[in-house]
Amino acid sequence: MESTVSVTMLDLLVKYGVVNEDDITDSAEKIVSVTLLAQLVEVLEGKLKMFSKTQTDEMSEVQKYVERVRVLSDERDKLTTQFDLENERLRNQLKDLIAKSEMEKHEMEDMCSQEGLVELVGSSFSEQMAYLLVVRATLLDNVDALHDQLDSSTKQHDQLKQQIEALTSEDSELRGRMNNAMSEMGGMASKLTDALRE
Repeated sequence: MESTVSVTMLDLLVKYGVVNEDDITDSAEKIVSVTLLAQLVEVLEGKLKMFSKTQTDEMSEVQKYVERVRVLSDERDKLTTQFDLENERLRNQLKDLIAKSEMEKHEMEDMCSQEGLVELVGSSFSEQMAYLLVVRATLLDNVDALHDQLDSSTKQHDQLKQQIEALTSEDSELRGRMNNAMSEMGGMASKLTDALRE
């Protein structure tokens, strides 16, 4: 068995060029040395296979990592594109808002000029609002005062109406009395006329 193994190992050594086939003899000492060398080669081959497997596994992990990096890079590029598009949309929206604000500001200034509110031209929106709120408060106060005057006028009107109605009633009563008196005087005149004729 040892001889067969040794010969097999010798064949491997010859194959890998460690020894020449001509140098191989049947001496026991050389066979033992060759056997040890063959065992060493076997161990080294095992380690080489293990190293090769480890390297393959590591390469597989590296490839997975590279693929993951590529996927993340693609996702980043997509997000960057989306962000760029969104930024462009927001920039355009901001430009539109600024243009609209400027147009409304000019319209407000024109309206203020037309209405004689020159002091508001060129003022900020908050200043214009403050001014309009003051004007509104003043108008509300004036409206309240007018309501009070109207209530007072209504009371005076009601009093005058009552006085007129009372005077009208008195006038009607006087007219009735005058008519009665005229009738009585007419009757008396008629009697006097008849008496004078007799």
